[in-house]
Amino acid sequence: MDGEACSDWRLEHKWLFAGTVECILFVTELSVLVSVRDSHLLYLLDLTTYERTDINLNPNLDDWVSFTAMDLSLSPNKKWVLVATDKNKLLVYKLGGSDQVRQFYGVDNDSFSNPRCLWHPTGYYVYCTGQDNAVHVVRDCLRSQRLAVLCGLAQLCCAPF
Repeated sequence: MDGEACSDWRLEHKWLFAGTVECILFVTELSVLVSVRDSHLLYLLDLTTYERTDINLNPNLDDWVSFTAMDLSLSPNKKWVLVATDKNKLLVYKLGGSDQVRQFYGVDNDSFSNPRCLWHPTGYYVYCTGQDNAVHVVRDCLRSQRLAVLCGLAQLCCAPF
């Protein structure tokens, strides 16, 4: 894209949040889901009407912040949202609601980590990175158990020139 094409762009709208935006996930072409550090909410933003819908992540719908949603992934059938947290757990919610349908434990992440998660295209497995420099594979919804740990390099390897 050249500079002339970008000069036609203009700010259409902006939303302000109390914390740092950690993740933005397109739910449709016209809506996004946003997670914010130190918030118990996800925010569903409509890109046409600019409406904001707050989605409480707490099962009892209180305003206690017990974790931060660090990453979000939409299931292949577009019905569920996978949430990687900074508190050693993955959560699955019904899209657009506060219904927590699954919790997965066993992936070490704390407030200094930056976990990433995604669904397998079949929807049968979820993957999440951990502080141990590995990818954890979890069977979704049926057994909620970790199936494998895919270990990577703990250090950057460089060849001498």
